[in-house]
Amino acid sequence: MAEGSWIFLSHSHKDFDRVSEIRNILEEKEHHPLMFFLKCLNDEDEIDDLIRREIEARSWFIFCDSVNARNSLWVQQEIEIIKGYPEKTYCEVVVDDPNVDLEQAISQLTRKASVFLTYSHHDQDFADQLKAELRNRDFGVFSALEIIQEKSLPERFGEELLNVSSLGAILPIVSVKSVQAIRQKIEVEAAAKIIQREGAVANIIQVYRDEPSQVQKKASQKMRDAFEDLNWVDFSTGSLQENVDGLVKILRDHEWSN
Repeated sequence: MAEGSWIFLSHSHKDFDRVSEIRNILEEKEHHPLMFFLKCLNDEDEIDDLIRREIEARSWFIFCDSVNARNSLWVQQEIEIIKGYPEKTYCEVVVDDPNVDLEQAISQLTRKASVFLTYSHHDQDFADQLKAELRNRDFGVFSALEIIQEKSLPERFGEELLNVSSLGAILPIVSVKSVQAIRQKIEVEAAAKIIQREGAVANIIQVYRDEPSQVQKKASQKMRDAFEDLNWVDFSTGSLQENVDGLVKILRDHEWSN
């Protein structure tokens, strides 16, 4: 089941209508926007401990910049707290300029916060563990095949995969067993074509469940050629948690292609 990430919106309540547009965009993408407005507080009050704890618990933030926000003690305190955690990811959006395309302005952050898994039934158990670890780290985790039609023709699969890559990172899971499945062959070859067309910054990172050389031995020559063009991470050694930590760093640091 798809589950988006929780994204904290730091904003002045005076900009509620415009910020609500951002909230709606996030909800359409199946994320969970957090908009706090405590009636007992106003922009001149000290930040509430509840808000402070919520900031500490979250990973993704949108600063809704405006004259109101810059004049709000509350908002400025939120921003100061968030910036005090270097591991947290945020973007700034000017909300008092009606010419700003809000969806475009937050797209880099929503893409960083979203991952789309593709995998064979052979790797269902591993995929479930990876989903759980990524969700524990506040990523939105989706199935690429819930968006791509399961019976898509091979010649159309690449285009549909490219469309998904515009929404977030695609993580194809490959293993010794799965590379022998026809569907996996189509996915890997389609992913490689996207890399060749879009360049090294394309939003695809292959996840090796088994030792890469062993996986490649079981793959066809065409798949082995495709592997050479793909970014990848090796989950065959070390703990799952350590490997996910490395993957998360890549996902957070990378500037995804447009």
